[in-house]
This record gives sequence, structure tokens and C-alpha cells, in this order.
Amino acid sequence: MLSFFYRIGIELYFLLLKFVSIKNKKAAELIEGQKLTFKSLQNLPKNGNKRIWFHCASLGEFEQAKPVIEKIKDRNPDVFIAITFFSPSGYSIAKSYLLADWVGYLPKDTPRNAEKFFGLLQPSIAVFVKYEIWPFYLKHIQAKIPTFLISAKFYKGGVLNPFVKSLYWPILNGFTKIFLQDPNSFNLLKNQNLSNIELSGDTRVERVLSLKNTFFDSNLFDSFKRDSKLLILGSSWEKEENLLLETLPKLPETYKVIIVPHDVNRSKQIKNKFSAYNSELFSEFRMGKVEWTRVLIIDSIGILSKLYRMADIAFVGGGYSNALHNIFEPAVYGVPVLYGPNSQKYPEGELFEKQGIGFRINSYQDLISYTQKDSDFFEKVKVNSTKFFSENQDVCNNIVNQILKD
Repeated sequence: MLSFFYRIGIELYFLLLKFVSIKNKKAAELIEGQKLTFKSLQNLPKNGNKRIWFHCASLGEFEQAKPVIEKIKDRNPDVFIAITFFSPSGYSIAKSYLLADWVGYLPKDTPRNAEKFFGLLQPSIAVFVKYEIWPFYLKHIQAKIPTFLISAKFYKGGVLNPFVKSLYWPILNGFTKIFLQDPNSFNLLKNQNLSNIELSGDTRVERVLSLKNTFFDSNLFDSFKRDSKLLILGSSWEKEENLLLETLPKLPETYKVIIVPHDVNRSKQIKNKFSAYNSELFSEFRMGKVEWTRVLIIDSIGILSKLYRMADIAFVGGGYSNALHNIFEPAVYGVPVLYGPNSQKYPEGELFEKQGIGFRINSYQDLISYTQKDSDFFEKVKVNSTKFFSENQDVCNNIVNQILKD
């Protein structure tokens, strides 16, 4: 009965999505992308190589899948990697990912689509990321191939809600292994007597360690920063931007600011908001402007994770709306990582606080206080960060071992 209501809910959701797509670009891209999936799959090469299918909701989950994909490809370059997405933000980045042999949108979760998708792709193994659990797809494949859930997180309620548990519990039991990224999730499932679980940690640790060692041409940013200290506001939402705007008049003149918005389409709006501080867009930035520009807005995608290496303090967006962005990316460089207090769904926030590398802030006064910390504070954060990443740098090997053993 519950699966019937789920099916109705899926149909209503996509009906609403079609209506929204008239004016919403991302919704339109998803609808159009899903239409092309089956046609694209029909053109896949026929060979005997093992095919591993990764499914990610969006860009954040893709970042968690990458280190696992890279280790798999390193061990077995002939493995065929297929990646599906539900969000255009993930698809738009992954479609040019060199280690992916095929990238597409996952059609809506129906029994017919699941059967057709599986028949065309013919995966040997399926890997779902975080909390992407689509019942009809998983019900169709779990009896046929090994299935894994990696970097998984669970909360009281959600799929464990008594009302939906009868739908999702057989699916959770059907996974070959669920790799959980935090102790709270592990204990929650363990208390439910689920046996196919393992506490593995967050795969983003290895991802950011890899990014840390990649080349970055920082000449323009070096000229911008010069002898100043640098505060980077990464993946910002309006709440963080407004708080920073309130902070700037009281911020020491020794600080310059880089803002990387969550939605780069808002970049010009943000530039205007900070116009009193000689703000400039990165796309229009030139060497001759570095002397007088105090606020630089990055209006392009893909640079933030590398840019954090230049920061003295990182302020990560989403923490005021329970949509906290990646705090591993700045933390790997040993800088204090600040974020808003409303991040209950993100256990890494609590973990970083315990490790002395992450700090929740409520107001502009809190933000100012961290810019005024002495050198001992910054050195201690760096030491704590080095220790944390050293102790958690081998998350993926065990996951890959179990994925490839079948």
C-alpha cells in the first residue's frame, strides 16, 4: 500500500516539476536531460568490461564519489564507470569528468524505468551516495547485482520514520554494504538491528587531500592579497553575505575579502551590495585593479576548493539554513573554518568543533572576534587540522576493496 502512495507521490512531483520548468532553468534541464537518458544508453559500446554505476544526487555527492572512482580506476583502468545525477549542478560538472565513461540523468523512479535502465546499462555493481535511495530502482537491482551505499548519513525520522519504514527498510536490508560516515548514523542503524553496516568515515577527506596537491595558478590572487590577510566567504547564501556586509566596517583594514556565491548568477547583485568596498567581479578583474579592490566576487565555477589555500580564515555558507556546504575543503589547509549554527544535518560541523578546526558563529561580533585572534590560535588550528587529516586519510581503500571483491 505504501509503495502505491509513493508511486503517486513521484508522479505528482514530476508533474509539478514540469510546471515549474516553464520558468526554472534547472528544472527544465533535468526534464530534458531525463528524456535523453535512454537514447544515450542505447549507444553504449558492447564489451565485456565490468560496469560500475554510481548515482549521485548533486555536486556534493559527486565530490564524495570521486575518490572512490579514482581508486577503482587506478586499480582497474578497464572498469566502465557510469554516473547518474538528479541535479543539473552535478551533471554539468561531471559530464566532462575524464574518469567517467558515461554520464546522464536518472529517469524518474518507476518500475518500468528501473527495468529499462538496468537492461540498457547492464551494470555489474551499483554504488549510491549519501542518502540517494530510490526504492523502485534498488528493488529491481538488489537481487541481481551487489549494491552499496557510501558516505551514508541517517537521522531520526527520514527513512526511519515509522510511516515510511515499511517501504525503505527492505531496501536498506538489501544493500550488500552500507558505509556510514559518522558514528551517529552508525549507532542509529545498529540500534535498528541492521547488520550490513560499517562505520567508514567521510570520503571527502581523501578528495580534499588530493585537491590540496593539485597545481593552482595564483598569480592574480597573490597580487590581490599582497600583504593583507584574506577572508574567503565560500558557497555563500544571502544570510552570510548580509552578515559579512555588517562586519566589514568593523573589520581591520588588514583584511581583504573574496566571496564565492553558492549561485554565481547572483554575482552582479553581490557586487552592487558591496560597492562601497570597491568590489569587482573575477571575470572583469585586471592586474591594474588590485590596489584598490577590497572585495572580489568569483563569478565562475570550480575554483573555490583551490582558492581556499590562500585564506587566513574561511567562512562557509549554508550554516544558517541547514544546508552547510563543504567544510572539508578549507579545513585541509589548516585555516579556521567558520559556519552558521543551524547545521544539524551535518555531523562534520560538530566533529570539526571537537577537533578544534571548525567554529559556529551567530553574529557579526563572532566573525570579528575570529579575525582578532592571536597567532597562537591560528597555529593551534593548523596543528589540529594536520592531525585530523593524517588520522583519516585512508577512508576509501576499505570501501573499494569490498566493492571490487565481488
